Amino acid sequence: GGVSFRSAVGFAGTGMGVIGEIGRSATVGWSPTGPYIAAGTMAGAIDDSFAASSALEILRLDAATGKLTVAAAVACPERFYRVAWAAGDGALVAGGLDDGGLRI
Repeated sequence: GGVSFRSAVGFAGTGMGVIGEIGRSATVGWSPTGPYIAAGTMAGAIDDSFAASSALEILRLDAATGKLTVAAAVACPERFYRVAWAAGDGALVAGGLDDGGLRI
């Protein structure tokens, strides 16, 4: 369940296009080194199941099919306002949490 998240990518001269979709409210950050997206449960959003849980997921994008699969996931104590990958090798993801904290 949940509200659909759509990630759009701009293509030169064609505007925006939907390349993938997952069924949850999330704030996202694109990996600087590969076809991965970090998705943290969005702060201030309620999905249709009214779940209070929060997670950070690493999703792998198959660009040919637009399919997103969960490569890794971890439960988190708070929901996310923002997620971002570290520059360089993309080995770290940082998240700004609902309680004002920062998780790396």
